[in-house]
Amino acid sequence: MAWAYYEIGFCYYYQNKYEEALTYFDIVINNFTVLPPRILAQKVMQDIYDKKPKLKPVEIIEEEVEIIEENVDS
Repeated sequence: MAWAYYEIGFCYYYQNKYEEALTYFDIVINNFTVLPPRILAQKVMQDIYDKKPKLKPVEIIEEEVEIIEENVDS
């Protein structure tokens, strides 16, 4: 079932419908334990965030800011 959600998400990604793709990749990551589709979903999500930074969830942005601040303070 995880593969089906991943493939649907990838179809949306291929069509540049990134918000819809993220929805399906999020389902794969949060609801399934099968590792290969989860890893692929994470990689494609990162690619989407690289292309469209505005789609990044606030939590991820806050984590990145904390990491940068820690590196600056070091």
